[in-house]
Amino acid sequence: MIDAIASKTPIAKRKSLPPARAVSSPPRFCHDNASNSAHLNAAQGVLPPTAKFTVTSADSDSSGPQLKRVWLDKPAMRAGERNMLFVQAEDEKSGVSLVSGVFVSPSRAARIGFGCKLGGAGAWECAVTPPTCLDCGVWKLEQIQLQDKANNLTTFRNDNQAVSQVALDIAGEHCDAAAPVVTQFLLTPTVISNAQPTVIKVQAQAIDDGGCGVASLSGLAVPPGGIGGQRRYISFDPSPDGQNFTGKLEIPQFAAKGQWTIAWIQALDKGHNLRAYSSTEPVVSRATFRVE
Repeated sequence: MIDAIASKTPIAKRKSLPPARAVSSPPRFCHDNASNSAHLNAAQGVLPPTAKFTVTSADSDSSGPQLKRVWLDKPAMRAGERNMLFVQAEDEKSGVSLVSGVFVSPSRAARIGFGCKLGGAGAWECAVTPPTCLDCGVWKLEQIQLQDKANNLTTFRNDNQAVSQVALDIAGEHCDAAAPVVTQFLLTPTVISNAQPTVIKVQAQAIDDGGCGVASLSGLAVPPGGIGGQRRYISFDPSPDGQNFTGKLEIPQFAAKGQWTIAWIQALDKGHNLRAYSSTEPVVSRATFRVE
């Protein structure tokens, strides 16, 4: 099937242009009804050699945009206020199309992301809007991401001087530097059959001593040994009291048999503080179920 698709891919009309450049097919994923997945990647040799096409262009662009300058409208602000970050970037061929970035908190447990739009003076304007409750102190610019109109992507982190020099001092009445703590994670039932689809009820409790309050929980379940690449995400309903959460884990028909485990749980508070629990931590390792 892949051979047939690749062989019918339209080729740009040929003119007297610079030498053509072969482009390999991007990674492909195939899934069956039991959520088994296969990752088809040309670099691994699992795609046929015909899974590529040729691009001809008079002005090819294979380089990402370059960052020139970054600065803040106000180096200090209060939580809940709106600030502006300005970015100067250039791309010599296709032009810059997207600019985004991330600030990281003093404790590095929280992050604030932002997107940008092109302003009238040629600089990209990025609105930074921290929540009213957060980790108070100096937030550092962690990264700037640039994309051009040819979809080339460049990421600049704190080893870049333009990024490392940007710091934002945020003060507030309610300060919280700690991520939520998950104290309970229960699954019901713990033994199911794969003869039909099953929904497992998930009950969880998370405490946020910092004061911002728990915003959300998420998680992922996997079969023994990660059979077939199967993975099932856990979706939670909003908590009525900010501590107790109810979710569901949907297991499809024909799911892999054996003892399933929770690969990870993430707890996020309203100050953007995030804590990730791995499968080795007690509150996670105790939560298992068996598919027969």
